[in-house]
Amino acid sequence: GMRCAGVYLITFDDQCPTRAQLRRRLGAQFLSILPVGLGVAWLLFDDDHLCWHDRLSRTYLRKG
Repeated sequence: GMRCAGVYLITFDDQCPTRAQLRRRLGAQFLSILPVGLGVAWLLFDDDHLCWHDRLSRTYLRKG
């Protein structure tokens, strides 16, 4: 689905994420959602528009 939408998950170094980084991202997503979604809402205040799970896993979604 992401590929059809033209969205890709990459690391801060513009590399493909490793399995360990993907597992870390999944765990970090849980932590972002746990406090009433505060970690996800953080993207509204972040200069780079990244959520907590993006920062913790050092990955983000890029259009392209």
